[in-house]
Amino acid sequence: MITVLARLRAESWQRFKAIHDRPASIQRRLDHGNLNHHVLNQLDDETDIVYLDTWSSPQDADDFYHTDAFEEELREMEAQLMELIKLEETDARSIEAGPAPV
Repeated sequence: MITVLARLRAESWQRFKAIHDRPASIQRRLDHGNLNHHVLNQLDDETDIVYLDTWSSPQDADDFYHTDAFEEELREMEAQLMELIKLEETDARSIEAGPAPV
């Protein structure tokens, strides 16, 4: 599994949300192996949007983000993909694990 941080800039939050929330858009994510999808935006600018996604594999993420369908969805949203960062889990201790044993 990998995590992808995708930063978008939209012209309008309402326009973005209307396109993003369509059942077909959500189903396309699921069909490409998207396991978890969060949409966040900047506190003082709702048009600065971040996707935080978990994918089955790097290839699944590529197969979603580098398609004509995603490009078309961005055009419909009146949004631009500003940054795409692929992340992998490390063996550094996470907060969910609690404090280190003494």
